[in-house]
Parts: sequence; C-alpha cells; structure tokens
Amino acid sequence: MRNRQRTVRERAARTRRPDLPGQAARTRRPATGERAVPAPRTSAGRALGALRLPRRYGEGPLHLLLMLASFALTGYAGVRLLAGGQWPLVLVWFAGAALLHDLVLLPLYALADRALVRWTAGTGRPRVRAAYVRVPAALSGLLLLVWFPLIAGAAGGASAAHYEATTRLPGEVFLSRWLLITAGLCVLSALWLLVRTVQRRMSGAPRRRSETKQRAVPGA
Repeated sequence: MRNRQRTVRERAARTRRPDLPGQAARTRRPATGERAVPAPRTSAGRALGALRLPRRYGEGPLHLLLMLASFALTGYAGVRLLAGGQWPLVLVWFAGAALLHDLVLLPLYALADRALVRWTAGTGRPRVRAAYVRVPAALSGLLLLVWFPLIAGAAGGASAAHYEATTRLPGEVFLSRWLLITAGLCVLSALWLLVRTVQRRMSGAPRRRSETKQRAVPGA
C-alpha cells in the first residue's frame, strides 16, 4: 500500500507543470515574523500618485497652487497692514465691521430685498427684475463697506488726512467717486434691462402674429 502511494506521488511530481519565470516570486508569501519588502516605485507609480491627488484634495494641482498663492498674498498683506504700529485700530475695525454687518446690515439687506421682491411682484418676472437692482446695489454696498472710513471722512476728516500723508494722494475724492460709480452701475443695469425687454418683445411679436393668424383661419 505504501509503495503504491509513493508511486502515485512520483508520477504526479513528474507530470507537474514547471513554474513560469517570476511566478514563484509572485506567489511566495512572507513567512511568519518576516517583513514584506515593498517594491520600488517607478515613474508610472509616481504618475499614478499624482493622478490620485484630486481624490485626496478634492481639486486639481492648479487649484492647490492658486490657493497657496492666495494664502501667501493674504499673509503678506496682513503683515504689512499690522506693521504700521496701528494694529489695535485695525483689529477694532475688523471686529466692529463684522458685528455691524451681522447685527445691523444683514437684517437691513433682508428687509430691503423682501420689499424689492414685493415691489416687482406685478411685473410678471419679479425675480428677474429684482436682479437688475440687486447687482448694482450689492457692488455699491461692497465699495462702501471697504472704503467707508475715507468716504465718511471725505470732508477733511482724520482718515483722509492720514491717507494723504501716507500715500501722497488726495483723500477727499472718495465720496464723489463712490457716488459716480454707484450712478454708473445703476445706469448700466437700467440699460441692460431695457435691451433685454426690447429683445423679448421683438422675439414675442412674430409668435403672437402667427397665433392670431391661426385663430382667424378656422373662423373664416
């Protein structure tokens, strides 16, 4: 019985297919306690790692580069702004502006926008008409928020005097320029609304004519 089993094992060993080159290295598992050595990364592996960057970061390499550049520029501007010896006033201005915006200006924005939507409710397209008022108002308000110290102190105030002493530029022109920019934005928005209204009426006139002809033909 033993001789028969030995003969079967010998025949199986002779008829077994030889291993392909590199098959033993791929199928070999590390023994217990033995540390697996990772394969060296090739250029294809590095390229694959670069392609996996959007999965980890969420955007492409260009977006990451622009974000780093913007952070560096913001840090440089902050250092230059706080290096003048007036950093307490700058911090007070930022904190006061944030509180003023959240507690006072934001409720006013909401009330004004609601009143604007109600005022344009009878025009057929209230949200579209309201956008022609929101955009210039938002841009004008943003300019006012950024340059408020110079706009409010245009008539020989301390802010204008400090601005002139620092930059050697006139500081009493911000109020008039802000008013001119606001008026220009409103005029451009009104002209754009006029153009869109005329285009809509011109495109709707042939359609109304064709509908009128179709209604008149069966009655004849």
